[in-house]
Amino acid sequence: MENDLSPELKRDLILSLGTHRTERRLSPLEVARLIDLLYRNGTSFKEIAHLVSLKSTSTLREIHRLLALTPDIQHLVGWGKPSASTLPMKSAQQIARLSSWPDQLTATEATLVHELTSEETRQVVESRIRSQEPIDDCIDAVLRLRPTIERKYLFLGAVISSRVCRHLETLTQGERDEVFKASISHCYDNWPQWSGKLGDSRFTISGATDLARVIEQLPSGFEQAITLCLESFLELS
Repeated sequence: MENDLSPELKRDLILSLGTHRTERRLSPLEVARLIDLLYRNGTSFKEIAHLVSLKSTSTLREIHRLLALTPDIQHLVGWGKPSASTLPMKSAQQIARLSSWPDQLTATEATLVHELTSEETRQVVESRIRSQEPIDDCIDAVLRLRPTIERKYLFLGAVISSRVCRHLETLTQGERDEVFKASISHCYDNWPQWSGKLGDSRFTISGATDLARVIEQLPSGFEQAITLCLESFLELS
């Protein structure tokens, strides 16, 4: 069982699961992939729980469920509190219950743009599953329960350079996010307030109306502009 992981990966897995800190070496999806690797190689959830000093398998199973998410949103899942660019793990686990990837994407956008709580996300998901009403109607029904709605914008894009993608694949989620922040600051130091996350081939940027106007006015399109920015910062061009 333990031979399936290097000593470094085993350490990172234990530290990422056996702590309540928000800053962990591995992202929830990186942990889910390691759990899946062990499970597919014949290790039971009970044995994995013993390896990482967990008393039960429930946490492992909940994290493993994240692999049902569409790849378009997997990089957004984080341990910490919700933000305009981080999908909390509890909300992500609810969204993973949706069998339709387009529904998952819509539910994720609503969760980030409207900063839905995990309970609100659960209500959206359960309404979609039970009523079979369109996902947008389920979201609107939950939002109508709120006294006010704050408008934010979410841009989901792809890194369109294979060289950049290959480099990003060598980094952890935390390292990619640091590269993203630094590269945007390097290329666009006058941007309005924004937040974002960078996967190995996709990225997300979120902010208010002033940021949306800036991004929409990028002459080459925001995907190409962000890719060129990453290339420049990483000196891959």
